[in-house]
Amino acid sequence: MSHDAGRPPAKAASARPDDALATLRIPVRVQSPHDRPMRLKLDAGYAVELPAARTLARVWALPVLETGSEVYRSGSALLRRPHGGTDDPVPADFRQLADKLADRLAALPDRTDAGAVYRALRMCGVEADRAWFAGVYLLSVLRAVRAAARAWRPPSAQRRRDASPLTAAERARRSHAARLAREAEVSATWVRRWLVTATPGERVLARALYDAACAELEGDLPGLRVFYRAGDDLLGRRTRTAAGYSYRVPDSATADVLLDEIARVALDEAASAIGNYLTSNKTDTEASERRVA
Repeated sequence: MSHDAGRPPAKAASARPDDALATLRIPVRVQSPHDRPMRLKLDAGYAVELPAARTLARVWALPVLETGSEVYRSGSALLRRPHGGTDDPVPADFRQLADKLADRLAALPDRTDAGAVYRALRMCGVEADRAWFAGVYLLSVLRAVRAAARAWRPPSAQRRRDASPLTAAERARRSHAARLAREAEVSATWVRRWLVTATPGERVLARALYDAACAELEGDLPGLRVFYRAGDDLLGRRTRTAAGYSYRVPDSATADVLLDEIARVALDEAASAIGNYLTSNKTDTEASERRVA
């Protein structure tokens, strides 16, 4: 294929992701709250410090996945296909990938040259509760992998655009739908990140939460209704108080379950998006054939 999606993504700087992991260090200060390390207390009674999800995604997880395949993102899906393949990449199962990454970390060899991060992740692969380590932490790493991966642009979609130009009304409708989808994704991502640092049981006014998001976000700001819909999905429906509608921050146990549910919903969204794409492809093809006939 002649377009850029047909070429394998650029390789990470290190040809051996495990070597990069062995040299990874957690900085004393971080520039963004999204780069904060995470502390985990193991059953043995001592705590370990794990790198932020997007740090581990960039340094280790994405290079590991790119070792055996091309990796792309499309909406809420993480797509993979063998290097040099010509078929469209297929959505990856986040839970299966998380389990495989946990198994790989558990199987890391003991290295005298490895730093504390390498040793902590290796220990977690063996000793940490798998439901949390793979089902929450490594799922968040895979979401960061998805954010860092290259966007997939199907060549067939490009050919359809070239063959059948859209009307002004169709372009406006698609632009509006794409904007709402972007706003929903931005809103949900911001609420998830805020939830990590929020105090369990705390009540926060829904409008104050929206204003805080708008003050922090750049580019297209989400509409109020779109943001509230994301908040209702992730925090539970707003309740009326004397000061106005508010959210209650879930307790820690509920938050863990919530993160699992977020991962499940992401997979459902990916399956739905692919189904919609295939249906649209079929409809456009049939319309083109009727015009030719």
